[in-house]
Amino acid sequence: MTMMYYYARFRPNPDGDGRGPDLPEDTSYLVVATPGRFADWAILRCDLEESTRPDSVEPVSAELAALLRSGERYPPALALSRRAMDRRFRVGEVARADFDAALSEELGRHLREQRRAGYVLAEARVEEHGYLTPGEHHWVLSCEVGPDGQAIVEWVSGDFHIYRNAASDFALEPEELLGLVQRALVRNADAP
Repeated sequence: MTMMYYYARFRPNPDGDGRGPDLPEDTSYLVVATPGRFADWAILRCDLEESTRPDSVEPVSAELAALLRSGERYPPALALSRRAMDRRFRVGEVARADFDAALSEELGRHLREQRRAGYVLAEARVEEHGYLTPGEHHWVLSCEVGPDGQAIVEWVSGDFHIYRNAASDFALEPEELLGLVQRALVRNADAP
């Protein structure tokens, strides 16, 4: 079996609790991108034998698969692209071809701009079950000062989501925090 990326439709879970992808039982998977929170399909990374692949599960294009693999090697690109797709396609149906093109464009942009992004790989200091473990390193994307004066950072989880935590949850030097704040200000000033 080879780890691949697939478009997969969602269906009600057999136990009646929520929805999940239409995959053979006991197939492990990771949702990589969705066209909105309530979409009836998503792009997944999983191992599937061709003989057990349901008709509702189709491989993504070779071009998109290459970008997704690259995004996994540079998690900020995949996490930021995932968030951009969630924002862009909040509701309603979107054609897979349109989603594929938008995700490819966004991922490619973040991968090309990584040299100038200035994100910081920082060690977690605290335990947050299922998310942070002391000693593990995560990409920190930005820093801002909250209304209470506390520094808040955005960071990338292992499943390519972006979360916000107190900056003190990470081993960050004052210069790194300042650089993250400054780059976030510049990015925000350049945004449309």
